[in-house]
Amino acid sequence: MSPAGTAFALGLTVLFGALFYVVYAWWREATVLDLMMGPNTRSDAVLKLSGPIGEAAATLDRALIAHKGVDEALTSAIATVSKADLAPPGPRAIAIDVLIAVSALSPLAACLLGAADQISALPRALEGLEPASAYVSAVQSIPAAFVGVSEGAVYSTLLIFVAALVAVCRYALLRSEVREARAIRAFVHGTAAAAPEATAPQAAKLLALLTPSTSLRPAFAATIAFMALSAAAVYVLTQATDLRVANALPLSYAGWPQLHIESGEVQPPALPAGRALGNGPSLIVGRDRVQLGAQTITGLEDGQLMPGWETQAMANPIPEGARPLLVAGAAADLGTLLGVMKFLETKGATEFQWVIDRKLPSDPNALVQSSLPVTLGTVEESASTIDIDASGVRIGGSVVKLAQLRERVGASRAGRFGVRVHGPLSYGQVVEILAAADGVCEGSGDCGLPGRGLAFVIQQSE
Repeated sequence: MSPAGTAFALGLTVLFGALFYVVYAWWREATVLDLMMGPNTRSDAVLKLSGPIGEAAATLDRALIAHKGVDEALTSAIATVSKADLAPPGPRAIAIDVLIAVSALSPLAACLLGAADQISALPRALEGLEPASAYVSAVQSIPAAFVGVSEGAVYSTLLIFVAALVAVCRYALLRSEVREARAIRAFVHGTAAAAPEATAPQAAKLLALLTPSTSLRPAFAATIAFMALSAAAVYVLTQATDLRVANALPLSYAGWPQLHIESGEVQPPALPAGRALGNGPSLIVGRDRVQLGAQTITGLEDGQLMPGWETQAMANPIPEGARPLLVAGAAADLGTLLGVMKFLETKGATEFQWVIDRKLPSDPNALVQSSLPVTLGTVEESASTIDIDASGVRIGGSVVKLAQLRERVGASRAGRFGVRVHGPLSYGQVVEILAAADGVCEGSGDCGLPGRGLAFVIQQSE
């Protein structure tokens, strides 16, 4: 059995034990007080009662046996119970509440502790590995360490429902007002049965004032109000944080197409280049729509922007300084992407991270995520300007092959390169060239880790 399953079994046992204790304590006290209403069983019942209720019952029982001062004894018994604090002692109540809370949350806590142990053991497990292998192992091991957390959360949710049942039973059966009302009812009926001549039990209005209310209407009203306010708060947060869904996605775009693109999958290019991803909303370009997080910016027609789309596009501003993570298929039209980027710049975006799968030479089957930082702007002719068209790549007017591009860029000290795109090209074609420029690590080869961290300024020319 998993640690979460073991903790669930133990927590469930504790909570059902607490529920049994609550029901048994209520049944025992109610049964004894019922015996007190009978003249022949009253004295035996008094011996079984303890605490303030037992003291008041003993005082009343002595008066009923002596047939003297019955009304005064009943009034004194009612006053004693009314003034007494019938709730369990503070330390014991706190201990019970803590035990219930710990039992309910124990499966989730066990899974979190297990994940922490696995992560803390990673440095020792990665000792002696090559940098690329260590990086891949860490990326794969960290999500695996949290796989069981969802199981623990499910178990804890089930236990919270049981703990809520225990709390409701405690409130309905053993709170001070209920115990007080039950005791006063037993005193009055017991006095009426043992001393019919007594006048106090006949004062129904006085007894109604003395007996506390045991209605659950306030509790139900408070519960409904709490649920309504919670639902309103969730609605407000949902409406006010449209980008939260995208920002909360794990470091993998394997689920993005299923979550946001209904017309087909998005397969980003896989290349040996790029830097680590930064925080930012997801900008997803599919076949029939463009989405920023959960919001649809605009529809597409065969992957192309429709005339006048800007007037009907998403009008909501995005967080200032946002750096959207662009996910698009390799065949996506570059003009469509640049048009959307230009539109989002007017909404507050400062940089775009073109997300790619990073192939590792040390493990051809392993893929990690990386990005190429891109901004839009005007690019002037210079020795570090990259010109791209359908015929090839040029730097400073001379044609450069992709294999030479790494050396040319590596020889330059510039960390930001201007890129001019001429004519219609695909996203995959441009990304392949930018990745070739950025794919150099320490030394002359590709070390399999994020590259030189270059940034690019793109200008599209007809």
